[in-house]
Amino acid sequence: MVIATMGRPELLRDTLASLAAQTAKPYRAVIVDASGTGATKALCSAFPEELRLDYQTAQARSAARQRNQGAFASDRETIGV
Repeated sequence: MVIATMGRPELLRDTLASLAAQTAKPYRAVIVDASGTGATKALCSAFPEELRLDYQTAQARSAARQRNQGAFASDRETIGV
């Protein structure tokens, strides 16, 4: 799963909380952040390790490029964005 985000920590927190509450959790979630602050990284660190979050700083501020970056970082054949 790839989640592209920029400057919306409250929505990301809700999304990650929803993922953490699911019975069948995703194998791994790649968070690609274009906000330029440490707030998103700190937020990701607050979630349990069982959620398997991979935080990355975006190489470009573009949702499409962020999704591509996350897809390239994935080790799965099927990716949800």
